[in-house]
Amino acid sequence: MCKGGGSALRFDQAMNDLLQSRAGGDPAPPTTPVLGAWPSGNTVLFQYGDGTYQTRTGGDPNWRNNNPGNMLRGAASRGSGAIVTNPADANGRFAIFPDEVTGFQAMINDLKSPQYQAMTIGQAIRTWAPPKENNTAAYQAFVSRALGLPIDTAMNRLNPQQLYSIGRAIQHFEGQAQGTALFWPAPH
Repeated sequence: MCKGGGSALRFDQAMNDLLQSRAGGDPAPPTTPVLGAWPSGNTVLFQYGDGTYQTRTGGDPNWRNNNPGNMLRGAASRGSGAIVTNPADANGRFAIFPDEVTGFQAMINDLKSPQYQAMTIGQAIRTWAPPKENNTAAYQAFVSRALGLPIDTAMNRLNPQQLYSIGRAIQHFEGQAQGTALFWPAPH
């Protein structure tokens, strides 16, 4: 059970246990809490409290990490339920959340923070997706179109539905490609 970033060795051991224990067919997704997650390349392995595992392979990082907004690891993501963060040499600087709902709510919580609430929509997107890493102008235009509001609209004037819409627009712009999710029974 790893809660603070896993090593490649732990990931390999967990995958070996998982592969050796697989007994035909994928069980239903577990409903117990996530105990840990191990990123490795384009795969994340989640371990659940009932001993089952899930692998998420391929797809966009925001899908793989249950992180719709590609939130960076740090205080904001940890305070909103991130379970582990990717090592810099695996998938980058992004947080991993136990499920998409938690990841989406973390993004909304961050957008509700005083830092973002003091900005306009355009400034918020520029901060979320800086020009050195993104086509920020296209990102701003996309969010503005999705919201039907100009980018100079103050964030603190948005209602909850508009804030939710910004979150969905960010999720869409960050990537929509799903990979393969497999659920595995607990090793015996």
